[in-house]
Parts: sequence; C-alpha cells; structure tokens
Amino acid sequence: MDVTTKYSLVCVFLGLLSLYLISGFVELPFIPLNKINKSHLNEVVKTSGTIERIYLSNSSTLFLNLKKKGDILKVVKFNVESTNLKKNDFVEVEGEVTLYQNKLEIVARSISKIN
Repeated sequence: MDVTTKYSLVCVFLGLLSLYLISGFVELPFIPLNKINKSHLNEVVKTSGTIERIYLSNSSTLFLNLKKKGDILKVVKFNVESTNLKKNDFVEVEGEVTLYQNKLEIVARSISKIN
C-alpha cells in the first residue's frame, strides 16, 4: 500500500471512531405526545404516555396505544418475546415516527416503564 492509501484508511477509521464516541452523547429530542405530527415523519424521537391498550401478537409484535391528556398514538415494537408492561403503565418510548394506513405511529426501538 502506498502512503496515500494508508493515510486515507487512518482518517476513515478515526472519523468513524469519532462519530461513534459522539453518538453516545447525543440526546434524542423529547416531543410531547400531542405535538407529534407529520412534520416529524422519519425522525427518531422520544415521547411518553400511559398505556391505554396493549397486545402482543403470536408473531412477537407488540402493539400499544399510548395516551396523554386525551391524545392517543399507536406504538409498534417488533421481535418482542415477552413483556412486563400492562395497561395504565406510564412509559417512555424511543422510536421512528412513521405513517401506516395514513395514520401516525411510532416504530419503537425501546420502551421503558417509568415509575
């Protein structure tokens, strides 16, 4: 390998390492449930609410209806083997805002119960 190739590889490695380290300090934007709208499509956000409805399908997909002050938003999380969540639990959700059948929902990356 010539010097230019070695230098390029070192720069790429250092750049990727820097991005990885910086990503640990980046906080997702918290958006109240009632403020999530189509302008947030394809964004990864954090929100919270009370579980109004919960269903774990045979295909390991978890479906939630989150409610906060009258506003309801659907949340879907794939590949869930089991859950300790139940109706009326207050949870925080991190995930991508998507449109399914012309309605907003969040495809969750994580769902955490808040005591």
